[in-house]
Amino acid sequence: MNNGYAICFNEWALDENIKNDIRLLIIISSLTAKEGYCFASNKYLAELFNETEQTISNRIKNLEKNKYIEIEYKKRGCEIVERKIRLTKILIDDIKNNESTIYQN
Repeated sequence: MNNGYAICFNEWALDENIKNDIRLLIIISSLTAKEGYCFASNKYLAELFNETEQTISNRIKNLEKNKYIEIEYKKRGCEIVERKIRLTKILIDDIKNNESTIYQN
């Protein structure tokens, strides 16, 4: 992972439902910047955070359950060959709505 940046909304930082998952959400946000989605594997994220793949999987499920992310799977039979994690549309719309304010300041 190269130097970069991510956006963290106050809503994320203050949401008690994801307080253990906020760092992961911020990294996912950063990784969506180029393509509009994050394709990092659980293994990659586990190594980044020094956690198990199962812990990352649980954190991702919690973020999805709380509607911070949505996940699209591409399958070949029963095998998952690609996963795209996107920030939810509501959050993307918030970014676009705030752009004009950012530029005005």
